Amino acid sequence: MQKKVTSKREIKQRLGSLPCQKYSSKLWACLRSYALVLLENHTITDDLLNFSFSLFDPSALTELISELLKVTQPEDLLDEDDFDDLDLLAHRIYKRCSRGKISGAKLRKTLKAKLLQLRFKYQGLAPEHDYEKPLKTLASFFSLSKEEESIIKFYYCLKQSVPLSNIIEDLSLVNNLQTGALCTGLPFSTVKKNLELKAKLLACRIIFDMSRNAPYFELNPLVTDYISGVGIDIPLAEQFKRVETAEFPLESFSVPQQATDIITGLLKSDNPCHILLFGEQGTGKSEYAKSVVTACGMKAFFVQYGASDDVDERYFTICGATQSMGKDGIIIVDEADQLLNTDLMFFISNNDSSIEKGYLNTFLSDCKAKVIWITNKTDCVPASVKRRFTYSIFFEPFTTVERERVWNQHLKNNVLKAVITPEMTREFSRKFTINAAGIGSALAALRSILGKGNKLPDKEQVNNILCELIRRHQELVSGKAIQEKLVGLTNQYDLEALNLDTKPQQIVDSLKAFLKRKQHHQNTDTKQQGCGLNLLFWGPPGCGKSALGQYLHHELKRELIVKRASDLIDCYVGNTEKNIRRAFSAARKQGGILMLDEADSFLNARSGAAHRNSWEVTATNEILQQMENFLGILICTTNRIDALDKASLRRFTFKVEFKNLTGEGKRLLYKRYFLEQQEHLHAVLTPAQLQRLVNIPNLSAGDFKAVWTKLQYASEDSLEHDSIIEALANEVKYKSDRKGKGIGF
Repeated sequence: MQKKVTSKREIKQRLGSLPCQKYSSKLWACLRSYALVLLENHTITDDLLNFSFSLFDPSALTELISELLKVTQPEDLLDEDDFDDLDLLAHRIYKRCSRGKISGAKLRKTLKAKLLQLRFKYQGLAPEHDYEKPLKTLASFFSLSKEEESIIKFYYCLKQSVPLSNIIEDLSLVNNLQTGALCTGLPFSTVKKNLELKAKLLACRIIFDMSRNAPYFELNPLVTDYISGVGIDIPLAEQFKRVETAEFPLESFSVPQQATDIITGLLKSDNPCHILLFGEQGTGKSEYAKSVVTACGMKAFFVQYGASDDVDERYFTICGATQSMGKDGIIIVDEADQLLNTDLMFFISNNDSSIEKGYLNTFLSDCKAKVIWITNKTDCVPASVKRRFTYSIFFEPFTTVERERVWNQHLKNNVLKAVITPEMTREFSRKFTINAAGIGSALAALRSILGKGNKLPDKEQVNNILCELIRRHQELVSGKAIQEKLVGLTNQYDLEALNLDTKPQQIVDSLKAFLKRKQHHQNTDTKQQGCGLNLLFWGPPGCGKSALGQYLHHELKRELIVKRASDLIDCYVGNTEKNIRRAFSAARKQGGILMLDEADSFLNARSGAAHRNSWEVTATNEILQQMENFLGILICTTNRIDALDKASLRRFTFKVEFKNLTGEGKRLLYKRYFLEQQEHLHAVLTPAQLQRLVNIPNLSAGDFKAVWTKLQYASEDSLEHDSIIEALANEVKYKSDRKGKGIGF
């Protein structure tokens, strides 16, 4: 049987063991004023009693409980366990009140009298922290009204007092607002108006809308921390933004001059604007933003954001940054993907995407500052958001030429410039597709590895270390190993050995004439654009289709951009078409030759697709459209011309068939690969050996290269004409259709 508490001394002893709430005098006074109002207007509940009890010091609470428990019947006394915590004590007192053991009127009157006594008792004491000072600073910074300041104070008190927040959590939205109105002394309509979505408190994310669920509204944790004294020694404006200066001149970027002129005109005007820079990560969007702002004679202020990726907190910092922005400052919101792609909210969070879109649209429409937004993705940016941007620029992946320019920018004032040659940067730019951040990271790592010694390392050593650093970085980012798109041409390559239905030199001459005419149009600034030159190289494997593409690259001195199915086909809907557009765009920007190797992989006949909306159909449609509008040189290679879409064939200016070698081609390549390379061999073949060579059917240039590569590791004694010819004949056998059961199941 539980022991009863019968005396004031026992009550004091039991209450003395309870943890006491620690409030500053001003906060305590504010909470007590709220309690007095609630006691006057609310029904008595155990939560209201718990809140009221939490505002008493131990001695005052002892007096209160002793007075409330003046009873004569033993069964009305409290057990010792009832004093284990205030919540339980409040519940027991409430139960006695509801059963008529304690008068409700007396309870309300006694509580109000004791709270008033405490107000006078603690009035004038020095506070541990004066929360009102940072609150007024915040209100002044955001140009808040007295009503808005009072509402913030109320929600700050909710954060500080768990018993008070327990009262609010059990209320409906209307009663929640009514309670806020009672505590703040404001009309209900004023509180309701200031907590609407478009009102400043919610639009600036000072107070969060909790998606229409209890407790409905909550003070931003950053605001709570600031009012509580966190960071009050730092000027508020500095907590929202940081100044960054440009590192590169505007001419370093491949942004069209017209686009830069438009942006500088917008930034220099007196009107607010929103500019969107979007595209592949690491393509220089942030650096360009800093450079264009600097070129306007202004300051670039990047919005601060800390460890939290919370959208509400980021909006708050953006609003804070715009509030403190002068006429010479431009706000830059970097990494704004989650802020702008509000349609993603349905999938990645519990937030209502329509609410997020509403917030964003309101901000874009009402913001009076000039803001540059930077994002990688725009796929889930609603149309209603997109149309609110004044201007936008898409940043495409770097071309080889642009990537080489980035290398040179990073090396401009770098001590490593002495050992990293232009040839090395050109090769790095061609072989690796890393972005600007990856280049900077590799150079910084190289400096760390080499140390601070005055002696510069060997160029070969630098080349090897950089290659390894860049390779590993790209493999980490891309998630796949780096492979050369094409093996380079060997010294044995001979154009005259090819067996084509069109003379090889005629193809070369036609391409040179095409480029000459194109250059003439550019030099004379004529509006006549002409059309592109599309070539289809088709025929059996190993006949030199890809190799001729490489030869044209060297002969025409144009960059060769090679794309295969693994580069273009993507498992996600729409990404294949996007990759195709980017491939043509890169070739257009670079003025290079675009070669689609094994084009039958993505130029499938549309009549054979499972249904009209399949990815094969949309990919083929995209390539056909790009071919129509492409003004450069396109080469498509395939072993299966029968698999190509029929509509694609009429789009090729040259349809060149590659056949197996003629007798003359076999003699020519045998001479280039073996007679000129192996000094110990007899200079000529016997008539019988020559006849055996010429009679090998279906022999291709690829077969010569395969045998030559294999024989590089054979001893000189075993290298004879007969053994080489035999190896060529055996190589052809592997290409022939073989009868019987093959390998597999």
